[in-house]
Amino acid sequence: MTECEQIEHQIRELLVREARAAPLSNALFQPDGLFSRLAETEAERRLVAQSSLFREAQKRLSELQRQEAAEFGRVVQQAHMVEPGGGLWLHLEHPNKS
Repeated sequence: MTECEQIEHQIRELLVREARAAPLSNALFQPDGLFSRLAETEAERRLVAQSSLFREAQKRLSELQRQEAAEFGRVVQQAHMVEPGGGLWLHLEHPNKS
């Protein structure tokens, strides 16, 4: 298996395994992410961005973002039901934080 094939395999595994948008986005699309490792030149980056794997990754990321936004909306709705007049503070915390 070539290095390119190994990276593509890692991307596919990540698309199945990762259930949160931010970690998926970081792992795939950051400057040091997996897609960046597939292309060194501008021309190669354009080809990668047109690939079916790249489109699949964008679709999965969008799905996760929509799911997270919907969940956030539900939490806000519940908070409004508990405290209809407002006055609530929202505290965000990383789920891995102890």
